[in-house]
Amino acid sequence: EGGVNLVAKPPADRLRSPRITVLIHGYAAGDKDASPYFAGLIDHLVLDNRYAHTIVVYDWPSLARHWTDLTANEQFAYIQFLMATVGEKNFGRVPGLPPHVRWEIQEYTKDGLAARDAGAKGLLALLKTLSELAPDSEIDLIAHSMGTFVLSSALERLGKQSHRLGTIVLIAPDLEHGVLENAYWRAAKGKVHVLFSRHDFVLAKISRIMNFLPRLGASGPRNPKALPASIVLHDVADLLGPDDAHSSYLTRAGAGKMRFHELLR
Repeated sequence: EGGVNLVAKPPADRLRSPRITVLIHGYAAGDKDASPYFAGLIDHLVLDNRYAHTIVVYDWPSLARHWTDLTANEQFAYIQFLMATVGEKNFGRVPGLPPHVRWEIQEYTKDGLAARDAGAKGLLALLKTLSELAPDSEIDLIAHSMGTFVLSSALERLGKQSHRLGTIVLIAPDLEHGVLENAYWRAAKGKVHVLFSRHDFVLAKISRIMNFLPRLGASGPRNPKALPASIVLHDVADLLGPDDAHSSYLTRAGAGKMRFHELLR
């Protein structure tokens, strides 16, 4: 309530904790959205369960904006742009592909590139900083949606630093359904928890269309039997129910249903 300040380097005196929990947001979360993005989950941990460890919110450079966040003038300008460049004379529309869909595809692609490049590099820099400021702390990582792509891209490049990592939680991972078969997920000391739901419309429909492959957060892994015991799968479809599963994970009530505080023990 007192406002949120973004800092490049976490203050050392706030990192005196045996464990540090890093939260990684998903698609279309600008600077002002980075902390509120996890408000429900943080309330579940801190207020409901007296979670004593330090929580760090990592704000990777998500620049995308949802169509509904645009002003009427911005929406009209984009439609005019489509008419002029794509040659659509039907007020920016073609069958099955209206302007708002074109916009979201464009913005999703933009954020995906940022997640893979600047997002992953920034996360690696943050992990290095935390290791230097708190050399005795173990680092847990919780990522949601496209934030799991940031995490996956960073782990792929992490190398020997990975021994500092404790528990990893992938919430509604917007990742290809075979990604857990990569060896870099086995580098962390703790478990890798994967939470998915077949009722996740965002991943089951929209993201799958954009990426051409089933998404881990909607279908679960391609071949569960190929995964090591360190990867723990949680099908929460029945637990969360069919309504807006993608964001229900991060509500205080949703986090309570899944008992997030126990996953981090």
